[in-house]
Amino acid sequence: MENLKTTVFWALSDFCKSECYYCPINSRGGASYRTTPEYLRVINSISKTYAQQGRTINWIISGGEPL
Repeated sequence: MENLKTTVFWALSDFCKSECYYCPINSRGGASYRTTPEYLRVINSISKTYAQQGRTINWIISGGEPL
């Protein structure tokens, strides 16, 4: 068991207040469903479960616009 690292790419939301002309219509708008503490609780829970198994996670977090 050499490779005990997992990569998680998580697009948190597609929320964006802008309606830029260069974005496809289906990429505009979206919704903000959770608060930051809610997301952090999920990340901590998943990380703890993996750590108990001797594994690590490389998190790639994306999504939405920081407006």
